[in-house]
Amino acid sequence: MDISTATALATGANRGFGRALADELLARGATVHAAARNPAQLAADAYEILADDLSRDVRAKLSGGVAAVYPPLS
Repeated sequence: MDISTATALATGANRGFGRALADELLARGATVHAAARNPAQLAADAYEILADDLSRDVRAKLSGGVAAVYPPLS
């Protein structure tokens, strides 16, 4: 099934099932919005995912989403 045009929300994306769900959806090409109770850990996890061997489109989607949710602190 092609889900490259799908947008999903993964809750609990820091660990366990939520993390596995986010990873799998990203690997299949979906745009994933992640939510978790620990935003600092979620941001760290996002950078870890970016370091993995993922496609250029997945990296662009994820990095754009993180930048939108976590703007620089002033």
